[in-house]
Amino acid sequence: MVLAVLLVAVRWGDRARSLFTWDAHTFAIALEDYNVRGLHPHAPGYPLYVALGKLATFVWPDANDAYVALSLAFTAAACAMLYGLSRAVANRAVALASLSLLLAAPLVYVHSVTATVYTADMACSLAVAWAAWACHHDPTRRRALALAVLFAIAVGIRPSIILFLLPVVAWGALRPPWSLREQSGRLLPAAVAGAAVALAWFIPMTQASGGLAGWRQANSLQTDFVVFGHTAFSDGLPILKDNVARLVLFLRWELLWVVPALVGAVVFGWAFARRTSLAALPQTAAAQQKDPRRTRAAFLALWALPSLLFYALIFDGWNDGPSGYALVVLPVLLLAAVLAVGPTVAAVVRRAPSAAVVLASLLVLVPAVGLASHAHDIQDLDYKAHDAWVEAWSHLPEAFPPTNSSIVAWWQFAHVWYAFPAYTSYDYRPAAQGPGETPDFLLIQEAKGRKASPDWYDEIAAHKTAGPHPLANGTKHLVLFDFQLAGENGGPRQVRPEIPVREAFLPSGWRVLVVDTTPDRPLLEDYFTMEGTA
Repeated sequence: MVLAVLLVAVRWGDRARSLFTWDAHTFAIALEDYNVRGLHPHAPGYPLYVALGKLATFVWPDANDAYVALSLAFTAAACAMLYGLSRAVANRAVALASLSLLLAAPLVYVHSVTATVYTADMACSLAVAWAAWACHHDPTRRRALALAVLFAIAVGIRPSIILFLLPVVAWGALRPPWSLREQSGRLLPAAVAGAAVALAWFIPMTQASGGLAGWRQANSLQTDFVVFGHTAFSDGLPILKDNVARLVLFLRWELLWVVPALVGAVVFGWAFARRTSLAALPQTAAAQQKDPRRTRAAFLALWALPSLLFYALIFDGWNDGPSGYALVVLPVLLLAAVLAVGPTVAAVVRRAPSAAVVLASLLVLVPAVGLASHAHDIQDLDYKAHDAWVEAWSHLPEAFPPTNSSIVAWWQFAHVWYAFPAYTSYDYRPAAQGPGETPDFLLIQEAKGRKASPDWYDEIAAHKTAGPHPLANGTKHLVLFDFQLAGENGGPRQVRPEIPVREAFLPSGWRVLVVDTTPDRPLLEDYFTMEGTA
């Protein structure tokens, strides 16, 4: 385990140098002013994740570095927990094989060195699943209490955990005898403790977000427009096919290479686990005296299926991301693969020990090929290109200072809030946009500083554009931060047809698109269409 922690730690030098995602910017703004209604962070709030980020800033003042440090810490914790859980479920060889596959996963590598919340998904999933396994096999008050408290903490870090892990939590907690007296006597203290921990973060979160009613409205809008806006139940087979294709894309390198990587992983595990013979692996696939195969199957199914079904049927992000969603289910898939394929691999190795060195080399080859190839397949993994993009845009004030320029953004408005607080910026975008959808209203929101109005979600709820929007005093140029506004990159032109858009270059050489204002057009609406065309 020391080796695994060291392998994670050395990734610090290869970390992203800028906030990588839209969400990351809202989390960074939340470090300065937490308010879910104002989209810092977005609903439902992630209070404990932001609190951990705040603690990390005492060591790493830069928000990106603080959240990257959290990503690495969650990755190291996930490695330790996968090893421990795999030993509890099977044996040391299975644990080492599972750990090796997790360390070799390209998705894990990228999200461990970027300021994203997804490694927290992975660590929280493992912590709660391990506690559920322990509680199932030792159904005492102490185990139930630990499970309830861990579950409450995990939900405070990553609220979606409640949807994904509630079935495995129930499986771990509910054990015979089934009398009400026995169940309440064992589980009531756990329920009280879990509720107390949850209220300890839930009440401050709602108070900082304008009260319970304001938080509920923000959460409802986030759920309706983003999570449940397009589901297989409402939109049918096309959404299901898109979601499944996206999941396969996200997990392709991890699962495509499971079998060959497993060969090397088992040999690697055997070399460092002399006391566990390879003959023990076939035994784990049949049945052990202590834990029958059906118990493990039920545990793995209840752990994996809720998140797989949710991302297939309900929501799997926009366009080509975020790939990090897959991390919540990746550990259980890797463990299941080791348990399913490991016995066969072990039998082959036993019969041909001379091939052990060649097979073990696959453990080095697999992550090397995967890490070299991931950026070409999944757009949201190329964090170094994003760093270059951020550096290029950082020269904007040299060419278009905030004294005479404003920024108009579409998808990148959170980055504009954070990186260019001195500018007046406009978040111009059709609201509730989704695959193939024509929105019924347009959202324009004005911001200055590292946040917008504290009523960000309230403006969405109004289903209308609050206008007109007079340009800020002295604005001579409107910089288009998203080229889609001018009809490039596949987007419909939002600039009015009669308004010219000119090309300019920053000192970094980065090309930008600019609309020059005129005195006879004092409103933002004079330059952009207001129809909200998707």
